Amino acid sequence: MKENGLLWLFVQCFIYSGVLSTVAGNVQNNVQSDEKLVYVTYGSTHQFKPCSRRAWSFCTWSREGVEECSSGPSASVIQQTICQISGSRWLDDCVLEVRNMTDSKAGVWSLNILLGNSEEQEFVKCEEKISIAYPAKVSMTKLPYSMIVGEPYVVQCTADSTNPPPVIKSFVKSENNTRYLEEATDRQGKRVNIFQFTPELQEAGSIEVWCTLEQDIGYDVLRHDAALTSTVIFPPQPPTHPLKAEVLVNETAEISFVVRSLPVPTLADISWHFVGPNSSTSFQMMGTDGNENYKISLQVLKEDLVNITVTISCVSPTDKEINQYIRIQTAAGSRDYQIYLNVSTEDPLDLESSSVAHIILALSIGTLLVLVIGISLLLNAKATGKWCFATGKTKEPEITLSHQQEGDGNNGDTQNISGMVACKQQIL
Repeated sequence: MKENGLLWLFVQCFIYSGVLSTVAGNVQNNVQSDEKLVYVTYGSTHQFKPCSRRAWSFCTWSREGVEECSSGPSASVIQQTICQISGSRWLDDCVLEVRNMTDSKAGVWSLNILLGNSEEQEFVKCEEKISIAYPAKVSMTKLPYSMIVGEPYVVQCTADSTNPPPVIKSFVKSENNTRYLEEATDRQGKRVNIFQFTPELQEAGSIEVWCTLEQDIGYDVLRHDAALTSTVIFPPQPPTHPLKAEVLVNETAEISFVVRSLPVPTLADISWHFVGPNSSTSFQMMGTDGNENYKISLQVLKEDLVNITVTISCVSPTDKEINQYIRIQTAAGSRDYQIYLNVSTEDPLDLESSSVAHIILALSIGTLLVLVIGISLLLNAKATGKWCFATGKTKEPEITLSHQQEGDGNNGDTQNISGMVACKQQIL
């Protein structure tokens, strides 16, 4: 049996070498070669399969020109290489399985196949260029604890392996938005990718910044992700309406306004500035300072919204002459809010009431004049005896008085009575 086995191997090798040397000139036009790049992950098991489905006479596997195994009656192990090759003459059996792929087993693997019979033979060479793929992991540089809206930042994604070359991307995920970042200048090749990130107002609050990595190994895509969290903040926003107030001297003025800011300011972040004609009349006070005449209070409405109230308890004429503004300074920036005071010495309502009083006084005086004139007419009528006036030309009756009546002390009264009788007669 042993002699028969050795004889069989001798015959196979003779046929293989003889056929190759004999038909080299005759079948050189029929030589087929197929080489492709194949990525195999480190430590995995890989199967090399033939590139033709035709019946074969002889096949052998080699790596970088060194034979690893050839066709035989049973599988053999050569450096953890299992040659599952039988003598059934079908290429399905000419399959090479290599376990624990490492860098020592990378390179060009060749399958040499002799196809056909003695009359018509064809030599086929299948090649695979094996490259050991190392699954890469991506890492990120640390991000600031908070990032300000409108300011540029750099996101650096680094891969620890470049075989096969990874495709690295970066995106930002917020509560209301997800967007991919544009790649900036690549300073260190494919291992390090730099991305530019400028936060937007709609991304305010907690965000996640991601780096994603993909490696295409042909039959699969290897992926790995990394993420860091940060907070997008923004400075105090402009007021929704002017900070105006109309107030009387020695009265209290109160102005309230809503400010959107993240983070929201505290009293320590607010200051009240007074700018006069010169430095001696200019000063400022902090929101935390205690002052009887000037006071700042606030109420937090939301995470990014606060209501601020400034109060002047005793307004003086100089409050109008001095330029006043509120400054809010947070970690995201600062903004000034101008205060407009219209200070007057008289209440507009009092002026209106005074005008009404003047009108009433004028009417009263007019009414009094009418009464005086009426009384004067009555007194005059009583003195003259003319109580009524005829509109027609009626002749008044003559009244003859005796000398006795003229000397009488009741002459005036008698005349008045006679006149009244005559007025009645005219009326009748």
